[in-house]
Amino acid sequence: MRNAVPSFLYDEKTPRLQLTLPHIAYLKIADGCNNRCSYCAIPDIRGNLRSRLIESVVAEAAAALDNGASELIVMAQDITAFGADRADGGDLSALLTELDKLPGVFWIRLLYTHPAHFSQKLIETIAGSRHVIPYVDMPLQHISDKLLKSMRRHISEEATRELLARMRAGIPQLALRTTLITGLPGETADDFKLLKDFVIEQEFDRLGVFSYFPEPDTPAAGFPEQVTAAPAEERAAELMEIQAKIALKKNNLLVGREFDVIVDFVEDSGTVGRTYMDAPEIDNIVVMPEVFDLAPGQICKTQITAAETYELTAGLIN
Repeated sequence: MRNAVPSFLYDEKTPRLQLTLPHIAYLKIADGCNNRCSYCAIPDIRGNLRSRLIESVVAEAAAALDNGASELIVMAQDITAFGADRADGGDLSALLTELDKLPGVFWIRLLYTHPAHFSQKLIETIAGSRHVIPYVDMPLQHISDKLLKSMRRHISEEATRELLARMRAGIPQLALRTTLITGLPGETADDFKLLKDFVIEQEFDRLGVFSYFPEPDTPAAGFPEQVTAAPAEERAAELMEIQAKIALKKNNLLVGREFDVIVDFVEDSGTVGRTYMDAPEIDNIVVMPEVFDLAPGQICKTQITAAETYELTAGLIN
């Protein structure tokens, strides 16, 4: 039915079809979204927020670990809203606390957090965890107050800057990934300069940029002052050029340092993996040339020996 309200929510008993690398398990902890960002069609497609029970997520995670997973990726349309649709107090911090109790050597990675819902309690939970790595994916989308308001992001420039400062102060060795949108309706040259200066100032560890596309039937698609595709794409490319320089600078600073690396592939030329700072398929990789005696999913100690913009070379520490 075209106008049916989505209500399905899978649980730990729902059969899984493994499409990712065997040692990576994505844990979808909720479905739907209540944020109603003006540019986004997800609430119309997926419905309102529906959070799983903590016990269900923990059971699925335990089964994934038993089946060989060494990286659990917590995800939803907005994981920081987890539990907001229920009155049992089961928020994301409570979920992570329970997941952290599971035995074994593994990483827990957080994708798709929302700055308006990122609490001090969550900062403290991440900082005090054994398994939750200090990597946070938090799409900010923009920094102009005018655009944040029209996008319905429920946060201001000042609050965003204050949150970033608290996160960096409260989570040691934090690797922060964000995504931004250029060419939003009403984005002026001054708005873009504010965004560009923000990227230069913040020096995000990982960053992606999308040029705005008007999703049909979303409020933003009907806003006045639509920005055409060409300038939106040019602005996105300019931000990525800035970020490439930041990424190379940050990677050069890693040379000589030691990092745990999770192995993804063993190829003819050597082993390919990632540090905690890198989510699979979207962030940097680490290459260990001529290292063949490792298995996918293994977490090993390395020393970084060389750096490129989005790739590190490392040697295995025996």
